[in-house]
Amino acid sequence: MKDMTIETSALEETVIGIPGLRREMKLLHVTDSHYSEADDRDEERIVADAERCRQVYGGRAMEHFQQAIRHSNEWQAECTIFTGDIVQFPSVRNIEILEEQFGRLDSPYLYTLGNHDWLFTHHHPHDELRLSVYPMFNKVTAGNPSYGVMNLDGVKLIVLDDSNYQINGEQLQFVRRQLAEGIPTLLFFHIPMYLPTLADKTLEIWRDPIMLNAPGWAADARERWGLREAEESTQQFHRMITEVEYPNIAGIFCGHLHFPHRDAFAEGRYQYVTKAGFDGGFRQITLQPL
Repeated sequence: MKDMTIETSALEETVIGIPGLRREMKLLHVTDSHYSEADDRDEERIVADAERCRQVYGGRAMEHFQQAIRHSNEWQAECTIFTGDIVQFPSVRNIEILEEQFGRLDSPYLYTLGNHDWLFTHHHPHDELRLSVYPMFNKVTAGNPSYGVMNLDGVKLIVLDDSNYQINGEQLQFVRRQLAEGIPTLLFFHIPMYLPTLADKTLEIWRDPIMLNAPGWAADARERWGLREAEESTQQFHRMITEVEYPNIAGIFCGHLHFPHRDAFAEGRYQYVTKAGFDGGFRQITLQPL
């Protein structure tokens, strides 16, 4: 497999060559739009928080999200993949807008959740809360917010919800079954997998190692982020990728960190972190026969 990445202030373009691919394909990756809307169907504190968050994220999050939708159509992407934190929290209006905007796409899409999608500011994150919010996202996840797959003319696109910093056993087995077919596959999830080459910049910006299966967490930081130690299934997922158990993984695409980055998880194959949507970021992915 062969990779070429061009990163600019707003647009990231990644070209991946895949042996045996029948034709060129175009995908768009969008993440971390963090748009924030609420109305009188939500509590007053949520409406107030929506206004505050609009300012925190620069005041143009909705504009940039709508532009990403238009760009997908104009560029004629064959699939647009959204890897979470598109909404700042699960207000009624935020979810309505999500469904409305996805209805404007000219091509299929995949969606997986980020840690903000299911969490209001006044809540502390925990798995039961996430599961209670899952039904709000059924319409945009084909009824399964935990994982999904799309087969696109010889390539598999897999989405996984790792928004609690874990990959559970059911998700792990699902991915193994899909990869065992040997078809070239791209993985999409919100929180990037820990790689040593990604850690320095993550710590510089965020102070804590906010990556999947990352070492070096302090106990108070875990409590602040609402995290527990990586479960065995999460560790197995990390080893499965970094020990190249399945060489048909052609690339991994994530968000969460808000800055663009590319790190090799195996020779010639990369995990890509895409620039935050609230800052105008998205990534064009072109798959080419090799």
